[in-house]
Amino acid sequence: MINREIQIHNKIFELLITDYFIEKERISASKTVKNDVEFEVLRGGRFNIELFFKKFNAHYQANYAKRDAKFLEREAAFLFLFFLQPYLNGTGRYFLENQTKSGQRMDIIIIYGGEEFVIELKIWKGPKLHEDGQKQLLGYMEKRGVDKGYLLTFDFRQRREQKHEWIEVDGKALLAVQV
Repeated sequence: MINREIQIHNKIFELLITDYFIEKERISASKTVKNDVEFEVLRGGRFNIELFFKKFNAHYQANYAKRDAKFLEREAAFLFLFFLQPYLNGTGRYFLENQTKSGQRMDIIIIYGGEEFVIELKIWKGPKLHEDGQKQLLGYMEKRGVDKGYLLTFDFRQRREQKHEWIEVDGKALLAVQV
């Protein structure tokens, strides 16, 4: 069997390639984020990430939740980045941290208005792995020196559970979002 996966070792090329595919998807999409929605999330020059996650979940449920799970598992991170890009629109930026060879995990750092948001993307594979993801996020938060972190979990089960709640883990605040 031929392994057709590639891994990009140069972070600059990884970001350029990722941006290319996101922009390609954005151009081909018929729907765009409405200006009033952008205004709500970006009010006062600050990025309201909690509201952003609610908007992302609504968008995801309306457009992708019923899609084939295999497709979604491969494309989930790109769907998130595609949705994020119009909000940043030259004012903010993001960059990608480490990614596993399987491409199932992608850590994102968003910088907007002097604030830094550390986001861990996971695919639901049970409570134990979810707890491990929380601990992994805590490690990234410690590394980046932030007190709040964001765990976005894609749940592809038939009876998926949606969540949007603040939890405390080891004295740190995590917004756990499950779509």
